[in-house]
Amino acid sequence: MATATETVSPADDEIRNDVLAQLKWDGRVQPSEIGVAVKDGTVTLDGWVDSDSKRWTAEEAVHRVHRVKAVVNQLEVRLPSSAERTDADIATAIVRALESDALVPVENLEVAVSNGRVTLEGDVEWQHQKEDAERVVHRLAGVRGVSNLIAVRPLPTSSDLKRRIEEALVRSAELDAADRGRGTGEQGRPERDGPLLGGAGRGGAGGLVGAGSHRGRKPDHRLRLSLSALNDAP
Repeated sequence: MATATETVSPADDEIRNDVLAQLKWDGRVQPSEIGVAVKDGTVTLDGWVDSDSKRWTAEEAVHRVHRVKAVVNQLEVRLPSSAERTDADIATAIVRALESDALVPVENLEVAVSNGRVTLEGDVEWQHQKEDAERVVHRLAGVRGVSNLIAVRPLPTSSDLKRRIEEALVRSAELDAADRGRGTGEQGRPERDGPLLGGAGRGGAGGLVGAGSHRGRKPDHRLRLSLSALNDAP
C-alpha cells in the first residue's frame, strides 16, 4: 500500500535551507552530520554528534535563523572512547570551570552529575549568569547533556527592602495592639510586661518601630536594626 508523502510548505522549505546554510556557516556542526526537518516553523534536529558541545551549538545556531519559532533537539550524544570521563571527573572539571568564570557566582550553585548528564541548581541575580553557567558546562569534555534549573532571583532594591520591613512592622504593631486589647490590669488599664520603646505609648511613628513586650511577645530588634541600616545607606 502506498504511503502518503507529507507536503512541505514553501515557507518551511525556505526555513530548512536557511538552517542548513546557518549550520554550514557556523562551521562547528556540519549539515551532513545531522538531520533537519521543519513543520510550521518548528525545526527538529535528529541524528547523533560526538559531543554535547556540538549538540548545544547546533540548537543555538538554529535559534538564530529568521522565522524559526521553536527547536526540537533530538540529537543524541555518542562520546568517543577517548572522551569518556567518570562523573567525579566531570563534576571536578565543572567546579573548576565555573570558579574561573568571573561572571558566575559559583558559591550559589549546586552541581550534580549522573552518567555524564549534568544538573545545575541554585540562584543567580541575572539571566546572563544562568546562561553563562550552562555555556561553560556544555563546552567540557565528557558531558552528555545539561539541565539548567538555576533560578534567577534579582536582589531587592533598598526601597523594596524598606517597604517590606515597614509592612512587617505594621503587622507587628497590630498584633501588639490586639494583645493589649485582650488583657487589662487593675483599674481597667492594659497590662504590659515591659516598657514601651520609641514613644509607642504616645501613638507616634516610634510606636511602630519599637513596640515593647506585650503578653510575652518580644520586640523585633532585628527589624528595627534593618530599617536603621537602610536609613544610614547612601
